[in-house]
Parts: sequence; structure tokens; C-alpha cells
Amino acid sequence: MRTIITTVGTSLLTNRSDDRPWKGWNRNSGEYPQPEIVAEWVKTADPRKISAETHTWYKLGALENQKGVKERVVLIHSQTEDGKYCAERLEDYAKKNGLNVEWPSPCNTNPADKNKLEAAEHHRPKNWEKIVNDLSQSGYVRLIRYDKAGGNQKGIREANDNVTDLYVVIDDGTYVLSLRIETTAEKAGQRRLVLDHLRNKINKLL
Repeated sequence: MRTIITTVGTSLLTNRSDDRPWKGWNRNSGEYPQPEIVAEWVKTADPRKISAETHTWYKLGALENQKGVKERVVLIHSQTEDGKYCAERLEDYAKKNGLNVEWPSPCNTNPADKNKLEAAEHHRPKNWEKIVNDLSQSGYVRLIRYDKAGGNQKGIREANDNVTDLYVVIDDGTYVLSLRIETTAEKAGQRRLVLDHLRNKINKLL
């Protein structure tokens, strides 16, 4: 079984080239289309036109009506109302089309409240603020705090004392900052998905 990691955008809401009932929707309207209306429309809509995400699944041959074989999809969305809404509609579509969706539930904690590092900047490596900020923006990060148990090997990896947390070690050649990242994962398989997701977000900064 393949795992297809899908970054969720808002094309489900904003595409204007077809007959979707909410055509012309914009963020200033204040309301999202009713989930039932979306679910009914996508039943017969061309997956190549529903959204960028369903178009990708179609091209990869992942939909049940193309292959008859279940694939696993991981949905990664921003911690915004738009991202959450689109991810929920796409998850429903994926399941109804024979795809397995495996991902921990995101948390609703404000990104600023996840950062438990004190404000002092001395004796910290370059880029640490950018890295911590990027981590905080993920809905799958619950908390960021100091933890010397992460050691001094630069990078991001699984914590060795449970199946949910990660270590991030930032090293600029002068200073080392070792962090524990508490994720929303509930089991080891979900943590591996979160690990890959966060690695893609911050690897270039480490």
C-alpha cells in the first residue's frame, strides 16, 4: 500500500471554472458551504476538477474506481479555518472513494501558546526563532519545550521514551538548542507521519 502525502490548499473552495454550487465563494463571505452540499456535488463531479488534491489522486491512479485497490492518504493542512474545512471535506471524499486516511487530529492551540521557551535570545543558535515559529504553525504540534535529552546531534528525530514526541536539535556551530516537540500523534505510525511532515518544513533551516 502506498502512502500519498497530500498538502491541502483551498482550491476546493476557490476554483471558479465549473458549476460548483458555491462558485464565487471568498473569505469575506463569512460562511462556508454546507458540508452536505459539498458531499452531494462531489459525488458526480470530475475528480480532476474538484480540487488540486483530487486531481493529484486521480493522476496517481489512487481512486478506487480506477484501480480497485485501497491506498493510504495523509492530509496535511494549515492551522486555519480554510485549511481545516477543506481537509475535512477531502477526508470525507477520500474515504467514500476507497482511500484509507490516517493522520492524528490537529490541535486548536494558538501557535504562540505552544512555545514554552523563555524569551532570552542569548546563547541560542541562529535561525532558532524561525524554526520554532514554523513548528508552532503546524496543527500536529501540541507543545515545544527545552529537553536536554535530545542530545547535541543536529536534526529532527523520534524521542526514545514514548511513541508520540520528537526531538529537534538546532546547532549553528557555536550554540546548540535541544527541544522536545509534543505532537498530537497517538501511536508510532502517526508519529512517523508527523516526523516526515515537520522534517519537510524545517530541514532546510537546520
